[in-house]
Amino acid sequence: MWPKSIRGSTPKIKGTCQIEKAANESAHFMRFYVPCPHCGEAQYLKFGDESTPFGLKWEKDSPKVFSTLCEHHGCVIHQSELDQSNGRWICENTGMWTRDGLTFFSARGDEIPPPRSITFHVWTGVQSVYHLGTDSL
Repeated sequence: MWPKSIRGSTPKIKGTCQIEKAANESAHFMRFYVPCPHCGEAQYLKFGDESTPFGLKWEKDSPKVFSTLCEHHGCVIHQSELDQSNGRWICENTGMWTRDGLTFFSARGDEIPPPRSITFHVWTGVQSVYHLGTDSL
């Protein structure tokens, strides 16, 4: 549909990584936000460590059991509760958003022309969370 330069990689050392450099050259850095099924606030999924009150968390002494704590209200979200059909890609720089990568909207919700350059941050960590939990034992 549009001329493309599609790149993919696992990011390496911050500041020296080619994929990071290419992503930073785009004016539009999109992340996939999903609404919390309990409070409705949108967020992209993140890891959570012991000092972070939100993100992916494992049950103590049970690496096979994990959930996500909502960054807005601490709601406990189980993977089966996430409805990705209500999600949308939101630009961290401008607030522009899209659901399908074809039709774009301004932060106010007005339809706008598609941008010339765009970066979609696709985090595959959610798919391998179980392995991360069991591999670290």
